[in-house]
Amino acid sequence: MQHNEIGIINKPRSPSAKDRQAVDFEADAMSVDTFARRNGIGKVKAYAEIKAGRLNAMKVGSRTLITQESAYAWRQLCQQGGLKQ
Repeated sequence: MQHNEIGIINKPRSPSAKDRQAVDFEADAMSVDTFARRNGIGKVKAYAEIKAGRLNAMKVGSRTLITQESAYAWRQLCQQGGLKQ
């Protein structure tokens, strides 16, 4: 617990259902930068794959996120010879 400047105790709030849902979603999705790093490609290549329709991504506010399923499907496409990584 924290005291503010007038001595009132501010009790930390517990996360709401919406906050917990956002955390769960964040665990299932990654930024384009994280996706690129994990797959050994550059961000420019990752965005090119999104634009070409070979990698599914979504916008959440100003962020572009890639789900784990989309990343897996893209890697499968690479392994099948659909494109070079």
